[in-house]
Parts: sequence; structure tokens; C-alpha cells
Amino acid sequence: MNKKNYISIELKRKLKALPLLLLSTVILSIFIGIIAYIAFLYANDNKDVSKKKIVFMSEDNAMTTKLMVSSIKASKSLNAILRVYQIKPKTATDEYVDNLFKNDEMVAYVHIPKNFLHNLHIGKNPPIEIRYGDNNLLYSLFIMEMATAAQNTLRSAQSGLYTLYDYLDEVDKTYKYDDYYADLDLTYLSKAFERENVFIQFELSKTGELPLHLHYVAMGIILIFLLLSSLFLFYDNYEENFLKYKLHISGFSYLSQTLLNIFVNTIVLYIISIIMYLCILILGKFIDIPVKIYFLSYLLTMLVLCLFSAAFSHFLGGLFSKLHFSIISYFSIIIISSYISGYFVPSIFLPGIFEKISDFLFSKHILMVFSSVFTGEIIYNSIIILLIHVQIFIITGIIITSFKLNGYKRRK
Repeated sequence: MNKKNYISIELKRKLKALPLLLLSTVILSIFIGIIAYIAFLYANDNKDVSKKKIVFMSEDNAMTTKLMVSSIKASKSLNAILRVYQIKPKTATDEYVDNLFKNDEMVAYVHIPKNFLHNLHIGKNPPIEIRYGDNNLLYSLFIMEMATAAQNTLRSAQSGLYTLYDYLDEVDKTYKYDDYYADLDLTYLSKAFERENVFIQFELSKTGELPLHLHYVAMGIILIFLLLSSLFLFYDNYEENFLKYKLHISGFSYLSQTLLNIFVNTIVLYIISIIMYLCILILGKFIDIPVKIYFLSYLLTMLVLCLFSAAFSHFLGGLFSKLHFSIISYFSIIIISSYISGYFVPSIFLPGIFEKISDFLFSKHILMVFSSVFTGEIIYNSIIILLIHVQIFIITGIIITSFKLNGYKRRK
């Protein structure tokens, strides 16, 4: 038997099981979808958008500050997930604000101090008070990240404004600064609104490069293929040392057996990924799917994911002599590493040590690679790390197979 015939036989054998694999994919999709939904509810237990309020209180009477607050209140993207309100300084007593939090009537309170913009222009750094509620962690996270983004924007804007102030100081005309900065603010703000289409996307969550809903979509697809690969533990029958030994004496080296097995399993998984993509396209003809998928990134990402899944299942299948040990170990490693990497619950809600550990786990790099499906930006470093994992699985698998079959040969 030559290698082409062997590949043909293995492909036919596993493609016959394709209906069962597709059925398993559907079952896993439902199962993981339920897990993702429960995890989302865990992070945010209240789904009523109208009850999610962020309250602004501004003591700054500058026209630019008023325009900024008004633009935030009118933001469609913000109003899609919460409601923005503004209250008067006289109303915003400590007791009033505390009661709003106590009654769970708002998720955040933003206090802009008096003369905020003026102090910002002359080099002072007046603090903006932002308070978060004890509940609604997900929304608090969103607002915290939004505040960080605003802070970075102010930092870059300040450098330009200070340059103007320093210039006027050198020519001894700082007395004209108050006249200049009002016009400058309005000009800057109007130009920023004209260019708002530049800011297409940015990271607003502690879920890698993806917003929360795409994070759970990515998590679901990744886990489907990782868990689906466990079925190869049954089909490849790693306990059958006799067959491997016969193939070896027929001219199939341990390396050839390992590579051919991983190659065939990768092809089968890749076919399923293409079918999944076609189903998404067909579904998109009937319903509006608010997810943009970059086709070339999808092809590359799924190839890496399928290759990794096939190599990992082959490695664990050969590592244990008993099938049930392989299956238990496979599922345990996948679920535990996924949890630590923030698949089920965003990493910001997990202990800090988990984030450090996840840097060394394959699950985090798979998620980073998969983000390119929705962003179009391929993360080559993570791809290289995953390919190194594949090489380690192959080399280790060859050593284990060689050791086992040499023992089988001696017993024979």
C-alpha cells in the first residue's frame, strides 16, 4: 500500500462519518450557545436597556463642554446599550446620587467640575469623577474602557493646545489665550464631528481585539472545532498497535503515519468549516446578521484551527493507552484552558493570575488568531506560536508511538 492509497482509504472512511460529524457540530453549537448565553447573563444579569442609565452632571459652563455632553447624550451607539441623562448641579447631592446607585437606577455617574475646560487649557489636570455601581459589572467595564479612550484622546489633544499656549507665552500674548481657545475648541469639535467616520472600530472590552458579542461568537466556533476533534479519538483507534506496527514494517515510518493522520483529519475539519461558512452566507440571505466576516481571514484562520485541533487530538490519543483516559484528558484540558483564557467569562472578571497564566496557553492564541475573521487583521505572532505547538505535538507523538511500538515488538 502506497501513501496515496492510504490517504484515499482514510479520507473515504472519515468522510463516511461526515453526517455524524455535522450532527455533532449542530449539537455542540446548541450546547456551547447555551453556555455562552449563561456566561453573558452572569456578566450582566439585567437585559433591559432602558434600565441601564449613565448620569452626567456638569458644573462647567463652557460652550464646548456643553456640546460634548449633548453629543454623548445623542449618540446612537451609546443609546443602543444604555440611556444617558444629565442632571443639574443643584440636584446632584451625595444623598441623591447614593440613592440612585442603591436603587440600581444607574450604572455610572460622571461629574465634570467647574472650569474644567479652562484648567485643561492652561496646563492643569482637573479630575473628572466617575463612580460605578456594585452591580452591572459588564456596563461598568464598558464605561471604564470608554473613559480610558476619552483620557487618551484628551492627552493627545492637550499636547497641541499646550503648544499654542507656549507660543503665546513666548511672544508675551497669553492674555489673548482665552479669546483664542474658545474659537479653537469649537473649530476642533466641528472638525472632529466631520471626521467621525474615521473612527470605525476600536477596542472597548477586555476580550482581546473583539467586542463582547463577537467574543462569544468566536469562542463558540473555536470550541466547536476543538471539541469536535475528540471524535477522531474513536475513529483512529489509538489502542490498535498491531495496525501501526504492520504499517511501519510495510514502509510507513512513524513520521509518515503521524503526518498522514493529521493531514486527513485536518481536511475533514476544514470541509466542515467551509460548510459552516456557506450556511452563514445562506442564513444571511434571509435574516440580517450583524457580523462581518472577512473571507480570506476565515480561510486562513480555520486552516490553522483545524490543523491545531487535529494535531492536538492525535497527540493526546497516542499519549494514553486507554481511550477513556484520552477523552477525559482532552475535554478537561480544553475546558480548563478555555475558562482561564476568558472564553466563558471575560478575563477582567477572573483572578489576575489567570491572565498571566493564559499567556502560555494555546487557547488564548487561538482566540487572538480568530479575531482576524472579524477584523481582517491577521495576527502572525499567534499563528507562529500555534504552529510551534503543532510541531511539538507531532514530534512528541512520534516519540511516544515509537516507544509504544518498540515495546509491542519486544512482547511479540
